[in-house]
Amino acid sequence: MKKIFFLLILGLLIASISACESSETSSEPWIPVLEDTSFSYLKDSACEAVKDLAKASNKIQTGEKAESSKALQRAMNSLLELRFYYIPMTEVRQLVYDADRLLFLKKVDKTQEKLKQANKLLTDIANSDGPNLEEPVNKLVLMIDELILSIQESSSTVPKKLRDVGHRVNLMALKGELILTDAKFDPNR
Repeated sequence: MKKIFFLLILGLLIASISACESSETSSEPWIPVLEDTSFSYLKDSACEAVKDLAKASNKIQTGEKAESSKALQRAMNSLLELRFYYIPMTEVRQLVYDADRLLFLKKVDKTQEKLKQANKLLTDIANSDGPNLEEPVNKLVLMIDELILSIQESSSTVPKKLRDVGHRVNLMALKGELILTDAKFDPNR
């Protein structure tokens, strides 16, 4: 009798552990919303700045002040693009990636927190240039707001909306709204 009781308790324990594990994670494999996460845009901008600084240094040594000034301005523009667009956009991309993973793990509150952090960074990007970047960045902010609302409502559209947000963030980072909008940043900001 003790043996049957022991086996019954053991069976219940195994069943409850299995139920807990299956409720916390999905048996489906996680497929990240962002799969092609190149950082070439960061390298390109940094390389341009270094190249222009070297050119400016060379022009200063040869006494070509006008040319050195132009090269310094190009270097400054590259560094400002890194500071006010590319680095924050990379952070946004990482936050969306993290939100995707957290959602897969059913950590809804943390997912929403990551998406709200992404929106804060996007708002900073939009405010750093004025009207040139405002429209495309605000479009992404609205997409994230809609995604958060869908998550709160447990909507079946969440996976598609998350994939759309991930695609848009990646496109904005890789192609750069900077090129499309001809945004310029103020070094005194």
